[in-house]
Amino acid sequence: MKYKVRRRYIYYLIKALLGLIDLLPIGISVRLGGALGRLAYSFGGKHKKMALLNLRSAFGKEKAESEIKLIAKKVFINSGEVLAEIACLPKINKSNIHDFIDTEGFDKIDEALRGGKGAIILGSHFGNWELMACYGTIVKGYRLSVIGRRIYYEKYNKLIVKLREDKGVKVLYRDDKSLLKKIIRLLKNNELVAIVPDQDIDSINGVFVDFFGRPAYTPTGPVAISLITGAPI
Repeated sequence: MKYKVRRRYIYYLIKALLGLIDLLPIGISVRLGGALGRLAYSFGGKHKKMALLNLRSAFGKEKAESEIKLIAKKVFINSGEVLAEIACLPKINKSNIHDFIDTEGFDKIDEALRGGKGAIILGSHFGNWELMACYGTIVKGYRLSVIGRRIYYEKYNKLIVKLREDKGVKVLYRDDKSLLKKIIRLLKNNELVAIVPDQDIDSINGVFVDFFGRPAYTPTGPVAISLITGAPI
């Protein structure tokens, strides 16, 4: 019960922050997000410990502890900026999106779509993945669906889904029993399906591959779908 109450309070806090961000210019909102990220790093907690652990594992003795801590701090700042940009999505449109991102390589997606079998977009939680998807729909005019995890609290889920769908990005859930059929139908309709599989998800099929010298569980779904449909990745 206490988790339900806490989630409700956090939801209304998020709504209040979204209302504040709506009144502020995008640049100020992003700087505010960065400041909150810096504050989150200062308070530490398990996410800070995890960031430092992963950075030490990745770089070993290549970097000094002071530099690793600086990188971790910048990760938190960047995460705050990304969240602020996501909150600003209602104000981002075709006329101003280039103020936030530079693009290259979209000719490869256009070429793939000319094959008539759709395409699988394989991404990662790196940079602003939400903004990347929106660029594809509002600038390039792609018909794009993203596969995501249903957020545990329905009100949170509706917030993020609305931000996506208002920009023309359709949402598919990985716990949907008919997900594979929907993906195949979209690809046959020459649409794009975006997957961000850079997480250890033991509930779906995967294999272990080396990542920074350590075995990392990696989903095989994107490759399997590509083999079934002929859609390029």
